[in-house]
Amino acid sequence: MAAVSGTNPVPGWQRIMLDAALIALVVSGLLWLLAHYAFGAGREEIGLPHWSEAWLMRAHGLAGFVVLVAVGTFLSVHVPRGWRMRENRSFEITMLACLGIAVATAYALYYFAPDPVRPALGWLHSAVGCAWGTTVVCHRRRKTTRTTVSLQAAGEAARPSQTGATRLALGANNAQESDRK
Repeated sequence: MAAVSGTNPVPGWQRIMLDAALIALVVSGLLWLLAHYAFGAGREEIGLPHWSEAWLMRAHGLAGFVVLVAVGTFLSVHVPRGWRMRENRSFEITMLACLGIAVATAYALYYFAPDPVRPALGWLHSAVGCAWGTTVVCHRRRKTTRTTVSLQAAGEAARPSQTGATRLALGANNAQESDRK
């Protein structure tokens, strides 16, 4: 497979879908952590779930499914092209590994984690999920910065350079303008 150069653009609808789902996922997860450990069953003296925990978990699960669909839209073009670009594979591997671990821990929490393991697995899921969200944001910022620099460099290259005659004419015009003042 040959290396590819250039940029690896993402259509706007894919960015919006992933961003909206990721924001909903992180916010619902953090709100659930707050409700569970500050007001609900996570506090030993309370022991009962807060009324909002179930609704936040439902919202978090729905957002998780939407994130998986959004990531799936990236798997057909963006991820293979990024792999062929060979720019920073370790970062992309880390990003996809975090997503895989977050999905695996979510599945385990929902379907078959035994009670003694659930708290530790929940914290692992939370940490890895936040790490994945952070890697997505960092990936976007790195790509945006690199694209902006590339576009600026392309703009400089596309701008016609001034010849000696043009510089002389501009210099003469500037001198005439300063004499008028």
